[in-house]
Amino acid sequence: ALDDINARWPSEPGAPPPEPDPKYKAELLKVGNRGYTENFLDAPPGPEEMLYDRTHTAPTHEPVGIVREVGETPLVEMRNPMVPGEEFEYLGQQFNSTCHRVGGIFDEAGKTITKANPGNMVRLVSIPTPKNWQRGALLRKAACLYTPDAGAT
Repeated sequence: ALDDINARWPSEPGAPPPEPDPKYKAELLKVGNRGYTENFLDAPPGPEEMLYDRTHTAPTHEPVGIVREVGETPLVEMRNPMVPGEEFEYLGQQFNSTCHRVGGIFDEAGKTITKANPGNMVRLVSIPTPKNWQRGALLRKAACLYTPDAGAT
């Protein structure tokens, strides 16, 4: 995002800075953080900019793995649990993302497993088949946020 803004920064003095591409803000809202504000740029922060009821904003997505080898069944280093049938998103460079579903999971020896856990290195069968995936890319899924009242009647 900063490289993009820097590349479009106006050369004439006094010109307003460029607006960031909306896709960057959309991505920032998917990760947990302490909140985004322009505090102290123009004036001290006001009460509406404070998080009084929590210490951070909740993420909408969570990382599930990092692509370590590419191919039809990429090698993925897991960061969070994943099971066959779950949907996930591949996030490559320049925020290029594609949606997928887990068709199967294999350990490094090629044995089928029913669940990948954090720290596992697994071969992932993805539906659709990975196209142009890159090493180091992130796999993530929508975060399942716990709410104490969920399921209560």
